[in-house]
Amino acid sequence: IYFYLGLNIFVISIVIGSFLLVQRLYSKTLNQKTKLKTFVKAVENSDNNIIITDIDYNITYVNEAFERNTGYSRKEVMGKNPRFLKSGEHDANYYRHINKVISSGRVWVGEFINKRKDKTLFYEKASISPLIDEGGGNIEGYISITLDLTKEREYQKQIEANNLEITYRLYNDSLTALPNRNKFIMDIRHE
Repeated sequence: IYFYLGLNIFVISIVIGSFLLVQRLYSKTLNQKTKLKTFVKAVENSDNNIIITDIDYNITYVNEAFERNTGYSRKEVMGKNPRFLKSGEHDANYYRHINKVISSGRVWVGEFINKRKDKTLFYEKASISPLIDEGGGNIEGYISITLDLTKEREYQKQIEANNLEITYRLYNDSLTALPNRNKFIMDIRHE
């Protein structure tokens, strides 16, 4: 009877231990799922364009901001190389440099002038990072996070145009467009 009772206690302790282990693993999995859901929401709701590619630069993911900012749907771009966004404003050396940096496992930060689906140009500040596996340190793909700078560039161009207009008016007569007294004084000072 003692043997039978001891065996039952042993079996019960294994069952309880297994239950506690399963409960702990379930809690850990549930916590990871919650974190993953939070991460997905953050990426989807970001105002930054996010593109993830495989090792061969084929798109495996784009977020909603990418769709809004470029005019391309996820369905249109999946499996494609992001080069379809090229505007022609950067030469081949520019892209070779980027590939050299990211394929060596480093992060590249810079700017692009890209083309939307409707053929309009847009300016982006970009950060492209390799996605490294946990085991051997091999690159599995890349993530590009970009910020649209188009409005800022337009404001900058407007400010520059305004500065030119102000300078012109400062040094030229408004009726004749000939150099005025301010221009004369400035020229004398520079000589």
